[in-house]
Amino acid sequence: SLALLAAPAQARSKKRYEATPKLLKLGKRVYRQYCVECHGEKGDGLGESAKELGLVCRDFTLAVFKFRTTPSGYLPTDEDLYRTITHGIRLSMDPERNMRPFKDLSRKKRWAVLHYIKTFSDRWKDPEEHAEPITIPDPPPATRERIANGRKLWGLMQCRHCHGDRGKGDGPSAAGLKDHRGYPIRPADFTNLELIKGGHRPRDIYRTFTTGLDGTPMPSFGDSLSDDQRWDLVYFVLSLGMGEEGVLERYGR
Repeated sequence: SLALLAAPAQARSKKRYEATPKLLKLGKRVYRQYCVECHGEKGDGLGESAKELGLVCRDFTLAVFKFRTTPSGYLPTDEDLYRTITHGIRLSMDPERNMRPFKDLSRKKRWAVLHYIKTFSDRWKDPEEHAEPITIPDPPPATRERIANGRKLWGLMQCRHCHGDRGKGDGPSAAGLKDHRGYPIRPADFTNLELIKGGHRPRDIYRTFTTGLDGTPMPSFGDSLSDDQRWDLVYFVLSLGMGEEGVLERYGR
């Protein structure tokens, strides 16, 4: 039957590849072909293209990652790395300054390069650096009440200090912010949802509020806000980019 024919294909699409010596050799080749220009031969983020374009690229030797489903302070899961490699990171409207998506690479090559990336830091070998991913519940419907509550939380959690009153990333603290390496870092401009690096779906923003962005001033709200409060803040943030009516039309159900 069609169901039986589809099942093996579905299983293959979710296949994991373990870090065998052969796979790591493949990962090294993939890294040198696609990643070394920005992230450097040593994985320190100091590749030639990074220097020429003035980009601050991920330093894999420190193993500090922003986009994770794990609690603040822990390493990402393999699936987190795979997601970033697959979908890329949009930093600006200039394609040369973005990490492009690698959906065109085979799953095996994407798994190979993520395992190779992990060889740059011994942090991956420490079991205490790993944690189970958080649970992201299904988003509740957006309502005017949720957006209004989110607006209040925006003030209560002092989001405006970095992101500004209108969410444009121009708050009074924005100019002096730095990342864990001492590089200047700009807060997200929520009026342009396409440029939210961790993704602009409700689940993506909820994940960021729950885990924080390690290596940046963006904290985790996992302990300070309830699930409901985080969803309220999610819908308010979305309203900064698509308007209240746009949020209700798309996510109000």
